[in-house]
Amino acid sequence: HLTIHDYVERYIDNCVDVVRDRSGQESINILGYCMGGTFTAMYAALHPEKVRTLGLMAAGLCFDGTGGVLELWGDREYYNPRDVVDVSGNVPAEMLDVGFALMDPVANYVSKYVRLYDNLENDDFVENFARMERWLDERIDLAGETYIQFLEDIYQDNKLYDNEMYVGGEHVDVTEIDVPILQII
Repeated sequence: HLTIHDYVERYIDNCVDVVRDRSGQESINILGYCMGGTFTAMYAALHPEKVRTLGLMAAGLCFDGTGGVLELWGDREYYNPRDVVDVSGNVPAEMLDVGFALMDPVANYVSKYVRLYDNLENDDFVENFARMERWLDERIDLAGETYIQFLEDIYQDNKLYDNEMYVGGEHVDVTEIDVPILQII
């Protein structure tokens, strides 16, 4: 039953406050990856006084016209995230993995293995490949309510980009983020 509000206003805020307290700093550097990056951007918009710099890696902020099979399948016309949550409660990590892989199926199911084969004699490449595969395999299920909110509000309706996103009744305006930002796409 966790919501985006729980992740942004409870978990991220608690972590930021602990780091601020331990470091003695009023504001800190913060980094968010993937969905966590989207949440981190929302956090920076809601708590500018606590964020010195913002790093985002593969963080979705706009989901309109991004292309690919996943966008077509995830369209409101074809997909209702509530159906998944009704069946499973939380969203299985394996389902999320397949969804992300389908964003670029050739790269994720073919090309990366071709690159591995081409580099089998390169121990550093093989070790790094194995590390990344292990990291990708260490996944957790996603809270059902958060999945519904993210898919409906951010992915399907693009409310974050369109400046219509609210978290816990507070307007999230990412255009108001006024700190140095590094965004790695």
